[in-house]
Amino acid sequence: MRPAFDDRYSDLSPGTVRLHLMIEDLCRHDPVKRFNFFQNAKPYKRQFGTDFGYDVAVLICVSTVPIRARIAMHAGLRGLFRTNLATGSGGRRR
Repeated sequence: MRPAFDDRYSDLSPGTVRLHLMIEDLCRHDPVKRFNFFQNAKPYKRQFGTDFGYDVAVLICVSTVPIRARIAMHAGLRGLFRTNLATGSGGRRR
């Protein structure tokens, strides 16, 4: 049996039940202080939390030409990705 989404069971929220059972099992066997749901504040994630916050990653580097080139490339890719999401057309405006 492979996990899959089936519209017939969507009103029963099987994904939410599975997530609840996974967190319950984690807390029972290896208690944690914080559980990170990563990005996107989706409503189903808020059902399980009592405290909400934001995480950021910071990378501090020596300013060299190769590092500046990588930073520029990363910024360009992020801009391209945002354009793709905004237009929904793979970066091509219609």
